Amino acid sequence: MATVNFGIIDDGFPVTQKTQLEFNDIQHLTGIDEWGFETSLRDLNVELISKSIHLKKRINVTGFYNPEFFFNSKKKSWDYISFDWEYKMQQADKEPEDYLLEILKNTQAKIYVFTGWEKRIHISSIIDSGEFKAFRDENRLEMLEKNEDDSVAQMLQSVTELFERGEELSFGEGTILIKPSRFILDSDDFWMLRSLLGSDNIKSILSEEKSSVIDEGTIHLMFEKSKFQFFIDKENSVLSASKNQLVESKFGVLDELTMSEALSIFGIEKLVEAREKGFTTIK
Repeated sequence: MATVNFGIIDDGFPVTQKTQLEFNDIQHLTGIDEWGFETSLRDLNVELISKSIHLKKRINVTGFYNPEFFFNSKKKSWDYISFDWEYKMQQADKEPEDYLLEILKNTQAKIYVFTGWEKRIHISSIIDSGEFKAFRDENRLEMLEKNEDDSVAQMLQSVTELFERGEELSFGEGTILIKPSRFILDSDDFWMLRSLLGSDNIKSILSEEKSSVIDEGTIHLMFEKSKFQFFIDKENSVLSASKNQLVESKFGVLDELTMSEALSIFGIEKLVEAREKGFTTIK
């Protein structure tokens, strides 16, 4: 499954009894008004949660009130981390730069130092020199100001671009690259294509196209070439996977839809449901 792991280390979250905030915790907190001046932090969480829900929760968002809580947590393969510079709840004598350097050395994540404008000059002077310079040169360290309108958008864009690179999957004797589309997102959804089209048909079309990429265009092509059909009643209330006297006695006269027409109108999940159950209600 293609996922992006985004960690947020910041004591600006509304206070709870937890040291680590999981997806559902953060989703709940975005709906309350106890963020004070942390409007940019709230915006970041709102945008990440919203984007993740749109992508079937493929973006894992985890929050920590303090770097110590981050280090004590179960290790993840972090892709991005938003790191605040100051902590009211600091439990050790380490300076922020020591925490930051430890995170950089112990993860492969891109780190965004997400902090207030008043610290920008001080922070810049630190992360532009010494041991931090190598991480800056590798594009693994960047400072963003919380009061800048495009800071949240920039982090969200990075997450989107990483996710849209796609996921490789062994298929047949080779490897295919599944790129997220409005039909399937990754290998967890690939079974729906196989269910509707059959593995042999998928392999055949990829071979004809001399391609190993499954994206929105490839999926459209596969459905256009498919000889399967779906059927819809006159009231547009039922989508059926078959048409015969028994089915029409129940639903009335059914009109034919090509696979590509059905896909464009109803989406792949509805087609799978109709195929598995024989029919599905539309409204």
